[in-house]
Amino acid sequence: MEGADGNYIIIGRTDRMVKKRGYRIELGEIETALYRHPLVKEAAAIATSDEDDGVRIKAFLSCRGGGSPSIIDLKRFCSENLPSYMVPDLFAIRDALPKTSTDKIDYQSLKEIA
Repeated sequence: MEGADGNYIIIGRTDRMVKKRGYRIELGEIETALYRHPLVKEAAAIATSDEDDGVRIKAFLSCRGGGSPSIIDLKRFCSENLPSYMVPDLFAIRDALPKTSTDKIDYQSLKEIA
């Protein structure tokens, strides 16, 4: 965005990359790992601001067949499939994730929920 004085104003990133404790994290990589879990039907990862840590990662999941893994199981699964700095801080299990009109996961709605 260009300011009144002709200088550019940087508002933020347009991709889904965040920086946490000095590491660059692509949220899509976390989602890809979560999709490998046998009970996960849908997965979405979002980043939220946190005063203590700077950024917290929250994973939203919907599960297959009515069952859902425990938070401990999800943390263990993520720690086996992701570097430790990419393991989500929080998990939320829902019946279904919100969708846009084009049937894609609505990340804006998830940010409002978080």
